[in-house]
Amino acid sequence: LLQIASVWGIAVFIAIIASRNFSKAHLNPAVSLGFYFNKNIGLKTFGIYLVGQLLGAFVAAFAVFQFLCSFHSSLFRKKIFYI
Repeated sequence: LLQIASVWGIAVFIAIIASRNFSKAHLNPAVSLGFYFNKNIGLKTFGIYLVGQLLGAFVAAFAVFQFLCSFHSSLFRKKIFYI
């Protein structure tokens, strides 16, 4: 459990460092929504951040899905799992 938490924390840290210059590390739509309601960002900026966040989430989910499907099918071809 400690390794999972550590790797997750490092991954979020790297994402914040990588995106801080152009989005001020708005990695979560809830953060952007809070900034919008607090009037720290405008509606146009909020829309751009929201589209980017949702697009990034879908691309990441698709990539993980493709990886897991290819991994899963290779296990069945090698007859590691029998169904």
